[in-house]
Amino acid sequence: MVRYYSNIVGKYGKFVQKALKKLESFEISTICSTHGPVWREKTAEVIDIYDRLSRYEPLDDGVTIVYGSMYGNTEQMAEAAADGLAAAGVRDISVLNASNTDLSYIIADIFRHRGLVIAAPTYSDGLFPPVAAVMEAIAVRGVQNREVLLLGSHTWSQQAIKVMTAHIEASGLSTVADAVSAKHAPAPDVLTQCRQS
Repeated sequence: MVRYYSNIVGKYGKFVQKALKKLESFEISTICSTHGPVWREKTAEVIDIYDRLSRYEPLDDGVTIVYGSMYGNTEQMAEAAADGLAAAGVRDISVLNASNTDLSYIIADIFRHRGLVIAAPTYSDGLFPPVAAVMEAIAVRGVQNREVLLLGSHTWSQQAIKVMTAHIEASGLSTVADAVSAKHAPAPDVLTQCRQS
């Protein structure tokens, strides 16, 4: 249900809110979206989830970690962040490789979780294309109310963090800590930063 909502309806939150207001005095026994699942059971629960998602309210306190990695360096940073979150007691952590995970699953987890870590290498003086697609999807859907951390790796110039920061700010999101940057392979102190951020 979250995957359907976040990918098909996601950017229309304000319209969903208007529709829910109009229907709040009715007893609803079936929900038939135009091209999504039909709900004949648990309709009150479904409406509650639609209500929360349309207000861009996360459904739980989990964290989605989305990364792209060319040589494994950024992947190490993402895994270190996951280790740190698990050590801090976060139990629902999704670690998703943007290069081989369908975007629809990534967006669904971003809608579901309160935390979002995005990790990418600099690629041709810009952002690694699979992560750029995730950033664009976040902007198109107007995702709000997330706690964001950015991780980036580079060789000559750290452009990935600059590009991701611009995307996050343009989307109206903000970061919860300073971005963590690695030149070449992440040194042990950088991996420690990833765990602690």
